[in-house]
Amino acid sequence: MAETQEDGSFEFSTYSSGDGVPAGSYAVIAKSQVATTLIMGGNEPPDKLGRKYDTVAKSPHKFEVKEGDEPVDLGTIDLVGSKKK
Repeated sequence: MAETQEDGSFEFSTYSSGDGVPAGSYAVIAKSQVATTLIMGGNEPPDKLGRKYDTVAKSPHKFEVKEGDEPVDLGTIDLVGSKKK
């Protein structure tokens, strides 16, 4: 999991904040939601990206982490939302 900061940067966390991810193959999935408190039985807020990147199958952003690797720089990831009609 990762949450973007104001400047767009992020760090992945697995077990604790900023600890990264174990070796393996990954895909970046993304949702852009307005932070709200969900009331029991309520709905998840709408994804401002139009669900374009919300599954591994849909994500064009894949990367590999090898055992002993230095942190992986994913560079800039441009996410384009859906246009409202």
